[in-house]
Amino acid sequence: MADEDLKRAMEFLIAEQSRYATRLERDEERLARLEESFRTLVELARMTDERLDTHGQTMATLSQTMNELVQRMITLAEAQARSEAKLQTHVETVATLSQTMSELVQRMITLAEAQATSEAKLDTHRETVATLSQTMNELAQTMITLAEAQTRTEVKLAELAEAQARTDLRVNNLVDIVERRPN
Repeated sequence: MADEDLKRAMEFLIAEQSRYATRLERDEERLARLEESFRTLVELARMTDERLDTHGQTMATLSQTMNELVQRMITLAEAQARSEAKLQTHVETVATLSQTMSELVQRMITLAEAQATSEAKLDTHRETVATLSQTMNELAQTMITLAEAQTRTEVKLAELAEAQARTDLRVNNLVDIVERRPN
């Protein structure tokens, strides 16, 4: 009867060890998926940084363009002042200056429309930056969650390794008992 008990105990230990090995394989596959997800997140963060750099360059260009528009507005204002002075001193060129004034007004309207377009683009850019900021925050939270999951996985793997070591010790003890036993 003792041999049957010993045989059942050994079968039980072998079955347990097989289950632990299966769990370990699943955990390794899960860990590999987690590592791949992390690599994907790192790539997404890199791409977001590149987009932010591009947006920064665009903002610098828009800022320079705005400065040029302001300078042109000042130039136009100065031209307007000269035109008014000429109108007062040169009555004979009223018709020509009137035409020039109409063109300047049209340019001002065009500049105002360009200004409105620039402001709309800036609003769109602000929204894009806000969206990117939110996405970055979500990515950061996801990375934190992944790091926590990784920590839990490592703790479970350590527990599994300890359980495996205890099982190995028990099996070795059982083998010692069986080997010392006379047939």
